[in-house]
Amino acid sequence: MFKLLIVDDERLTREGIIKHLNWNKLGIGEIEQAENGLQALEICRDFQPDIILSDIRMAKMNGIEFIQSVKDLDPDCSIIFMSAYTDKEYYKAAIQLKVVSFIEKPIDLSELETAIKNAITTRLERIKIHQYSKTLQKMQQANADTIKAHFTIQLTRPNSSEQIQESLKYLKDFIPLDGHFLTVTIALHSPEALVPDQQDAMKQIIDNQLDSLCPRYHIEYIWAFKDINTIIIHFFTTSDNPHLISERKISELCRKLYTPLKKRCNVSIGIGNAVKNIDKVYESYTQAALALQKVFYCATIPITTYRRSQGSMVYRMEDSLLKSFEEKLQNRDGSGLELMIRNLTADIRNMTDTQVNVVKNIYFRLLSLIMDQTDLDGITSRKSDDDQFLWDVISRINTLNDLENFALEKLDSFIHQYENRSKTSLTVSTILHQIHQHYAEPTFSISQISQSVGLSVAYICVLFRQETGKTINTYITEYRMEKAKALLKKPNLKNSDIAAMVGYNDGDYFSRNFKKITGYSPSEYREKF
Repeated sequence: MFKLLIVDDERLTREGIIKHLNWNKLGIGEIEQAENGLQALEICRDFQPDIILSDIRMAKMNGIEFIQSVKDLDPDCSIIFMSAYTDKEYYKAAIQLKVVSFIEKPIDLSELETAIKNAITTRLERIKIHQYSKTLQKMQQANADTIKAHFTIQLTRPNSSEQIQESLKYLKDFIPLDGHFLTVTIALHSPEALVPDQQDAMKQIIDNQLDSLCPRYHIEYIWAFKDINTIIIHFFTTSDNPHLISERKISELCRKLYTPLKKRCNVSIGIGNAVKNIDKVYESYTQAALALQKVFYCATIPITTYRRSQGSMVYRMEDSLLKSFEEKLQNRDGSGLELMIRNLTADIRNMTDTQVNVVKNIYFRLLSLIMDQTDLDGITSRKSDDDQFLWDVISRINTLNDLENFALEKLDSFIHQYENRSKTSLTVSTILHQIHQHYAEPTFSISQISQSVGLSVAYICVLFRQETGKTINTYITEYRMEKAKALLKKPNLKNSDIAAMVGYNDGDYFSRNFKKITGYSPSEYREKF
């Protein structure tokens, strides 16, 4: 809650203002009164108001003189003047004192309420800036480099000019408010998060390269890790020549920076457009971040500069594509499937406004169809976590080229497995198909399989174990448990329902088998996973 001081030489005016507004709703918790500037100044020393509502023409000390003195005590106090006079000199003085509002008498209560709200907003902003200034002072004492890094990250957010100016007070190197700026974003594609030693090594490379390259281009820089896998560099120049900070020159510099970084891990670089004035750096950063997404589509070096979208550049997959892909899988048309993947990649490469995750999801769906087909053919047994594993792999792929290559490798593996299927007995494949089709039936048994393939129970049991290393009953149980794992991730299904859905009439027997296979009871597995 905020504190308000009302200063007016008319008692009825002061009391009327206090009586007719809902101060608690406005956020005002304490109110004091004074009948002139001199008395008000004394009250201010102890009361320390957040907002002052003051008349201008008063005896002993007028409002202008009073506020000038108050500003020495608290320069951040929000001021509202009220007066029945419209003297231009008063208006000029009010502007110089950064008065929040000027209200004419007789007072309109709704206008006064709005002025109070504005004053509170202004007070909050000034408190925030003051707190930020204190934070920067502490940081300055700790490490000047930390301040630079902090300021680098601050410029990636929308900032007021006051916040920026406050930050610049604590930077040893001069950064011009009205200079030319350009932001670059670098993504580090490491399989695992960089450990401190790796991050230190990366910092050393960047510092050495920028210290060497920037003087040649007559530009300066500040940079920082935004997070463990993202680097932000703000290039700038104190010169009035905007060509020093052009996208072409920064692109050339980034190519030289790319080579030593690439030796450490895969990197992508997005380059924003040049901007004038430091408060526009956020725009350049936003453009660099957008450009970084387009790196996914690069066929060569993963460096790209932001270009405004021309529209109509989003790929939308037709359902017919999935249907055609599935038909070719069923027909084992390897050449046709490869051509579909290559044509898909070519189409998407020309539509760079498509979100990267949308593209990845398209390939995920195609590869899921391949996995489904291998499961149906009995080539492999689909596990409950296969989809999640596949998505985890795809999500870490950084370019469209690599995504296409990954899909083609999976396709080649499928075709290779199918072509070598002759090495696996047709009888065993038929047994697997029977299990995959009928596992959910409680009465499903080896005898049923025996009748289906026209061979004795003893013979198919020996044959299955010879070729798979498992008994038929063990395989059926494990297959049912894999299906149960997937169903347990659906919170709306009861354990007893899941038992029935995977071929168990007895819920307790299902639970014992599940724990034997997984090490967890169904309830424990549901809670953990």
